[in-house]
Amino acid sequence: AVVVGLRSNGVLVYAPKYDLKGPVYFCDKEGNVQMDPAIFGLSRFNGSASTKAFKVVKENRKLVNGECILHEPSQINSENYIEIKVSDAPRNKVIRLLDVITIQISCDDDSTRARVPLPLFHIVSEKKQDNDIRKVDKIGNIPRGIQGEVSDENVDSSNRTKSSIYNAINDVTKILPKTLRTETSKFKPCQNTRITSFP
Repeated sequence: AVVVGLRSNGVLVYAPKYDLKGPVYFCDKEGNVQMDPAIFGLSRFNGSASTKAFKVVKENRKLVNGECILHEPSQINSENYIEIKVSDAPRNKVIRLLDVITIQISCDDDSTRARVPLPLFHIVSEKKQDNDIRKVDKIGNIPRGIQGEVSDENVDSSNRTKSSIYNAINDVTKILPKTLRTETSKFKPCQNTRITSFP
């Protein structure tokens, strides 16, 4: 996702793949950093258990010795960026406008709500992305929200599976009556799908 805005406790991102825009929070209301310690080069056991809002990413930990600092443009420094520091960490995380970060998109699946929940965005470490990229599903597709390169073996398997699916679809369309075949060929995928809910 592309960073399009900076805040004192996080960033605003745009995910072009899904045409979604929303906030990514790095700190809770008390100012405690709640992120994956691997982002800072720390062990995954650093910190304490994260709060409910940040538990969506299982690697997240509450790092009470961390802080978010928003650097505004000044006479000394013309750059606008956010810096996330954790004491005793080998490195800090610096994010600028138009930087690309890896995020996880999810939503609150609370069954008591009548309306469609808004998507939630959470930053994840690059290491998690590399691990997840190896998990290719049965039809050869990469899981949603994961970016990166796939090995040649997975690509070949994916192409073979997709090819067999396309052949099966062609076989079915040959069996259909000519009139039905003509009608189904008129359908085009909808580009702008809106999700609506009823109270």
